[in-house]
Amino acid sequence: MYRPGKSRHYLSVGLSAMRCIDRALQHTQTDVTTILDLPSGFGRVLRFVTSRFENTHITACELDPGAVRFCERAFGVAGALSTKNLFALSFQRQFDLIWCGSLATHLDQSRTTDLLRCFSRHLAPGGLCLVTTHGETVPWLQRHYRRAEFLAQLTEFGYAYLDNIQPGYGTSIVSFERMREIALESGDWCLVVFLQRGWDDHQDVYGFFKPHTGGTLLKPLIVNAISTQKTLAWPSSACSNVKVAALPPLLNSMA
Repeated sequence: MYRPGKSRHYLSVGLSAMRCIDRALQHTQTDVTTILDLPSGFGRVLRFVTSRFENTHITACELDPGAVRFCERAFGVAGALSTKNLFALSFQRQFDLIWCGSLATHLDQSRTTDLLRCFSRHLAPGGLCLVTTHGETVPWLQRHYRRAEFLAQLTEFGYAYLDNIQPGYGTSIVSFERMREIALESGDWCLVVFLQRGWDDHQDVYGFFKPHTGGTLLKPLIVNAISTQKTLAWPSSACSNVKVAALPPLLNSMA
């Protein structure tokens, strides 16, 4: 989330996502010509994606119309309004790369399944879909006041969800085994990347790959939790023109 005075952390989270994307793409060798960022928010990750992938068709999708308009204007991408009915969400194209940062973290198991089914339909052959979750090692679990409720659900179901202020949008935690099962039930793809706490040393990153017909299956890249360097340093000049000035409005806390 972007808050006044916290721009350094806001940008470091975007950089961390870009590192996860690059690492996964190096593993799958996906040729990226079309990208979907859902939920895009006000461009926390998108600003780095647009700088890293120039001359690529990029779609920013979000429930908030204002966020969609901001991304269209600031980053020159195509905009699309999302819907709460994720299973019915439809796009006019398939995508080589899908990034979904911190959405499944707020959904119950049924809606996460709908989300993955939507992504599977819209992932092109040879494409890669990256989805982040709260895993069993999520740092805040140890101090959460409803920790016992989360752990009870995790033990019984492998998926824990509790509503926050409004029903249907809360906080979830999912085990590796359960997330893999949900994904396999949701589409014709395979798990090829798992970066435990890979995003900002906080959220787990899952990479699902849709092979071409008759294509060779990839050996999964599994990385256990390692503290990431929270720095703004970028290892390549490819993002030297990143749009850091195009920050979200300061009046609100934006994703």
